[in-house]
Amino acid sequence: MDENEKFLDKLQSGDQQAFRILVEKYQPMIQAIGIQMFERSEDNEDFIQEVFIKIYHALPNFRRKSSLSTWIYRVALNHALNLNRKNKWKKWLMNGLNLIGSNEQAVPQMPGQIEENAEQREMRRLLNKAIQRLPENQRIAFVMTRIDGLSYAEVAEVMGISEAAVDSLTQRARQNLRKHLSTYYKSL
Repeated sequence: MDENEKFLDKLQSGDQQAFRILVEKYQPMIQAIGIQMFERSEDNEDFIQEVFIKIYHALPNFRRKSSLSTWIYRVALNHALNLNRKNKWKKWLMNGLNLIGSNEQAVPQMPGQIEENAEQREMRRLLNKAIQRLPENQRIAFVMTRIDGLSYAEVAEVMGISEAAVDSLTQRARQNLRKHLSTYYKSL
């Protein structure tokens, strides 16, 4: 029995120390999913906690047909998608209000640094806004391949589609992002 199997056995038997290790290892991945799926940082914090609760309760039923990381990614992604579907009415009620807030602390900087950081923040805001406008499957495939760095095979397993479909979704996402961002880049 290798180390991964022993670790999985500990997790599935309810070992608290093993679960702490799992949380430390996978929290950045789950946080990245939340950042791409939710506009407000408070929603992301709640999302992370909810995902780990789901994982904890579902671990005894993990059948080991896929890797642990793929299974965790799928649990997090499914939860994010369910939350988004559940909360669509809230977005409709907000009707275009900008919910993106910044909790960044003001740090004294040189004038050139302020402009550069402001420009970088604006570009990141525009990119995130454009990513949010993508159709759901395109957004998921793009984020997993281009931002999270997963292979097409891993994304195909998580999404339950073929690698060719992942490639197609990613290419269409890139084309749509170019369209969404073209007016901004033409003005530069």
